[in-house]
Amino acid sequence: MTNSEKLIDAITSHDFSSNQELLRKALESDSEADLAALAEQLTELGFTDLSRKVYEHLIKLSSANHDQYQVYLAEIMLNDGEDDQALEILYAISETSDAYVDSLLVLADYYQMSGLIEPAMVKLETANRIKPHTAAIIFGLAELNYLAGNFQNARKYYEELLTEQSYFGEVDLELRLFDCLAKMGEYEDAAKIVKEHEGSFLDIDSRYRAALIFIQTGKYQEAVDYLEKIIEAQPDYVSAYPLLVDAYLKLNKDKDALKVAQLGLSYNDYDELLYADGAQAAIHLGETKEAQELLEEGLKVNPDNQQMLVQLSDLNLKNHAYKENLDLLLPLEESERSPIVHWNLGASYNGLDQFEDAKSEYLAAWDALNDNPDYLKELLLLFINLGEKPELIKQIIAKYQAIVPNDPEVEEILENL
Repeated sequence: MTNSEKLIDAITSHDFSSNQELLRKALESDSEADLAALAEQLTELGFTDLSRKVYEHLIKLSSANHDQYQVYLAEIMLNDGEDDQALEILYAISETSDAYVDSLLVLADYYQMSGLIEPAMVKLETANRIKPHTAAIIFGLAELNYLAGNFQNARKYYEELLTEQSYFGEVDLELRLFDCLAKMGEYEDAAKIVKEHEGSFLDIDSRYRAALIFIQTGKYQEAVDYLEKIIEAQPDYVSAYPLLVDAYLKLNKDKDALKVAQLGLSYNDYDELLYADGAQAAIHLGETKEAQELLEEGLKVNPDNQQMLVQLSDLNLKNHAYKENLDLLLPLEESERSPIVHWNLGASYNGLDQFEDAKSEYLAAWDALNDNPDYLKELLLLFINLGEKPELIKQIIAKYQAIVPNDPEVEEILENL
């Protein structure tokens, strides 16, 4: 047994008392090949203080592997925070050296870890020109391009790797390509990957990402299948609930949507989307009391949520609760009043026979809603109640009939003008 082997054996047996003595003997008597293997093993075990001494010794031997040992030593020095000396060593490696590409890879890793993506990219692109189709270089380029938001380039490199392998180390390349396609908005291609490589989508986070893609591509039942499995495996994965509620709503499964919204709120009662979408499901089911309770609770979480404000306002109008609706909407500042809010305020004043106030609110919504037939018809009927000029009423009728040409009630109004 060589002294190098004795040192590794002692370390793996947790006997550290003779480390320095065994290292000294190894440096004195073991071959270059044994010492090179020793340095590599020491680095893997985390004993970089010892492996550093071995590389320093090997460099002094001035062997054919001198530059390679320099690269290994520089990598250790970078990890030890000795950046300036390490970079000096790496940049001194000649372009003609067999270790030049390895020096570029270490530099690329250093720049990436420092958040300097462009310099890292330059080093890897240079390495790729020297040694094209090298998996480690291609993978590095794919990852850097993804980090930089160059998803088209990243896709090219991931697809090149996938012609030869499905994994790089422990990284699932199909998942990487899927994420890249999703970022590019290539949802159909991303969905195809999920269909063809379901085995890559076993952990909860990747299942969630797959469900997102299925939602984007209108494959709602597939999204439901993935999301249900997530919730079954990890009920407190709160991000899954709003997505599952949305998928159920798209499938017109309002009962399931309401049930999931209520369940999701038991894990996260700050999720505004669950209140809003749960209320929407309840409204579809005719459960207006449940919808109102959800919206009121949601507005306690965020009183400024416009979606829930409008939903609750619509419920008030449906229930002819005009005064309650004014109490809900009037506290909003003018800058906070959307066209829909103005419309609903107008409808509330109209319901209370406060026609002038109603007119003011309806007209505030005109620019945004004059292509909405329901809005136009309500405004038309209001103007008739106010006795507005026939010419003005005819203008509103003309806009309305351009959208709804065959409304007998409106035709009768026009005839009677």
